[in-house]
Amino acid sequence: MVSLFVSITFSVISAIVTYIYGFNLYECITTAFLIFLSSEFAFLVWNINKIRFAQKEENNFLKTTNPYTLKLQEINEYFSNIIRDSHGSEDLFLVTCSKSIDNLHSLSREASIDKKIEISSDYVINVNGVFEALNVTKDKTVKMTFPIIDFKDDIIPTPEDKKFFEAMYEKTQSNEISAIEILVIIPNEDLLDNEQLKKLFDFYSANKKYECKYILQRDFIEVCKNNKIPTSSLDFGIYGSKILFVVEKLIPYSGIYYKDDQKIKRYTELFDEIWTFSAMTKTNPSTIANGKSISPKDFFSNVQSIRKG
Repeated sequence: MVSLFVSITFSVISAIVTYIYGFNLYECITTAFLIFLSSEFAFLVWNINKIRFAQKEENNFLKTTNPYTLKLQEINEYFSNIIRDSHGSEDLFLVTCSKSIDNLHSLSREASIDKKIEISSDYVINVNGVFEALNVTKDKTVKMTFPIIDFKDDIIPTPEDKKFFEAMYEKTQSNEISAIEILVIIPNEDLLDNEQLKKLFDFYSANKKYECKYILQRDFIEVCKNNKIPTSSLDFGIYGSKILFVVEKLIPYSGIYYKDDQKIKRYTELFDEIWTFSAMTKTNPSTIANGKSISPKDFFSNVQSIRKG
């Protein structure tokens, strides 16, 4: 309706102007009619573009729609209600919820843009999450370090590491992992006489799909420095070609997952270089034949007996 009014107005004005400038009646009517058609055509094009833009925006929205879209919309609605009902800028409900939303925003941004995410002690519950990366790659090899630097009482001290140890074994049994390469890092070769470490080497030697080597800590750190890899944490794992996990600290347990291709590539190249560096890296000293099979339950039982003895 508005476009029709504007078109008629333009055509009437054009008719008056052309009449003032000496156009005859036929020319005035023809000019007014053409102006009317031009105006209507311009409005038609504008409306078509407006519709196309709206459809494009809707398509873009649908592309980003996921199972959590509704929840995010609800969060926005809930938080608007919290702001409306707040008693001031320090309102307990407002402050608590805003911090949670800020944390979610930061977490999502790091995961999406920086390709990393930090985990904490809930790793016991979420231990299987990292193995999902093996479902989207043909390379189902896991490469990991096992630094035994501050070994005192228990060779696998934390609940997180014990759970992971069991999960790794289960994944090999179900063929979700095709091979595991484990590089044990020790401070000195005197530790090779430790009975718990011997049991660990036996476990890796006995079970199929496991391959283990060891290296001295000083040699490992030297190679890391040469390859510009941080030495603040020597404990990391590479899952296929999709995820890198670097342990930050054991107590409380925390670490960072990376999906960044370049970072994964750098750590993989470092691991492979050390793995094949026979002058520094030594083969598993265990004499147990591969294929005998030792379960994690048996391993932990043997370690417990050594600790009690």
